[in-house]
This record gives sequence, C-alpha cells and structure tokens, in this order.
Amino acid sequence: MADKIIKKYNVSASGILTIDEDGRLYVSCEDGAQDVSLARLLEDFDGRQVKISCNYDEEYSEEDEVNAEAGEVI
Repeated sequence: MADKIIKKYNVSASGILTIDEDGRLYVSCEDGAQDVSLARLLEDFDGRQVKISCNYDEEYSEEDEVNAEAGEVI
C-alpha cells in the first residue's frame, strides 16, 4: 500500500466582515489594524478548487423563548 502525502494550505481570518457597495469583501481585525481585502488574502488560492466556510456566534440569553418545533427564537 502506497503512502499518501498531502500538503495543505490554509488561511484563517477573524474579525468583522464588510461587503462594500461594489461587492468587495474586507475583514476588519479587532486590534484596529487596517481592513484586509479577502481577494488579496486569497490570491494564492486563485484557480484552485477550494472549500470556503464562514461562521459567527450570537450571544444566547436565558430569557429568550424558543419555539421547539421550529428551533426559532420567539
């Protein structure tokens, strides 16, 4: 059985996502640094097959009522 060698490339950005009126995407880092263009950040991935994921968290409050069937906050 042949060994498989995989070389991975990864970019991780954490901050506030801004989409301007021209559709350009930027990330504002929390430390007050200049906004970073996602296009510039991802230049090395151009022409490659990629998987993109984006997520955010919301604070949970015990006071929120939840519709158990729909899983929605009322």
